[in-house]
Amino acid sequence: MALAVDGVARDADLSGLGSNALRWITRLDAAVSKLTTDVNLAQVLKQLRGSGDLAFSSWRWITGQKLASKELQEIKVTRNLSEVGVGDQVIMLQVLGNLARAVGHTLIFCVDEMKSCEM
Repeated sequence: MALAVDGVARDADLSGLGSNALRWITRLDAAVSKLTTDVNLAQVLKQLRGSGDLAFSSWRWITGQKLASKELQEIKVTRNLSEVGVGDQVIMLQVLGNLARAVGHTLIFCVDEMKSCEM
């Protein structure tokens, strides 16, 4: 699975990972609840299994893009990812990697433009 931040399609659908999407989604819910107690992180990870604007806004949130208040409300999170510092972004990368491993996938992160991270 390859995910790109720049130019990601609005209709990207991550629910089809694996040969049985329903089983993957069930495993996703169980894995998310074990990987993080942060309500915001759990919420956006669960939103990614769909498609359309909610999944796209969740992906934008995960990648650290600033969302408007209305967008934050739509994806049911209380703040932008980096509002309290770069630590949230590091935790999100760890959770994504561990989540992929928990459902039988591997992610490789290629991180660029670290100088733009807010410290």
